[in-house]
This record gives sequence, structure tokens and C-alpha cells, in this order.
Amino acid sequence: MKRTLSVLCVAGMLAALIAMAGCLPQGAKRPENPSGGKQIKLAVFLPDKTAMYLERKEVTVADSGEALALQALKELIRDGTTIPKGTKVRGVTVQDRIAHVDFSRELRDNHWGGTLGEAFTIYSIVCTLTDLDGIDRVQILIEGKTGASIGGHMVLDEPLGPDAGLLRR
Repeated sequence: MKRTLSVLCVAGMLAALIAMAGCLPQGAKRPENPSGGKQIKLAVFLPDKTAMYLERKEVTVADSGEALALQALKELIRDGTTIPKGTKVRGVTVQDRIAHVDFSRELRDNHWGGTLGEAFTIYSIVCTLTDLDGIDRVQILIEGKTGASIGGHMVLDEPLGPDAGLLRR
């Protein structure tokens, strides 16, 4: 009896570890939530405990039927750690593996500033979107315009890819 219980415990732990590691095949059925709607798992990139690096955090959200890129951005905004409250996504399009994301002016106007704060804002967006299939780089726009700056330290005039130096290893 003890041996059977031990084997079942080990099997259960292995199944949990595999699920937590994201080893389930792409396209697996989306789990149902208690209210009957479907849920999806997304990755967002947020500052770690040291506030020196960004780290990948998996979140489960209700499937709104919107594009995954838009849902991921809304989750970053909802979290409020890297994107200022009040910021809206005016539009997201993907062309030639580049996501063009148009934010409202609150991204700039409500930003708390600082070089690292601005880098975290930009690269939390970039890393979150490039974690999705089909996106390699991200062009950030504010009120439909390229070349803006969020906090005065970086000009957003071209598409950006992930910055490995900011990612927790």
C-alpha cells in the first residue's frame, strides 16, 4: 500500500512539473474556468525581485477572443508594474513578423521616468510580444507616431527585439 501511494505521489508530482514547465503541446485544449469560459496561458515579462532584470511570468487569463498580442498587452497594463495606469492599446498589427503597437499618450504622460524604468517599460512590451509565435520585433508608437520617447532616454524610431542583457538567466 505504501509503495503504491509513493508511486502515485511521484507520478502526480511529475505531471504537475510537466504542466508548470509548459511542456504540454502547442494547440492543446484550453481549460475551462468555473464560470464556463475558456482560459489561456500567456507569458508576460516583469521586473524580478531585485528590480535589475525582467523575468518571464506565466499568467492565466480569460480568453476574450481577441488576438493573443492584445490580450498579453492588456495583462501588462492590468499588472501596472511596467506600464502606467490609464494607458490604452489603440491598435496592434503584425506584418512581416513585426508587431506595430499603438499606445495612448498615457504611456508617456503618466510614466514615472528614469532610465531603468523606461527600459523596463519598453522591454516588458517587446519581450512579452516576441514570446508569441510569429513576432520577432516590436515597433512602439504613441498616438500613432513613431520616434516618440516614453521618458526621454530612448527614441522609439525603429522596431526592437528582446534585450538579452535585461533578461534574468
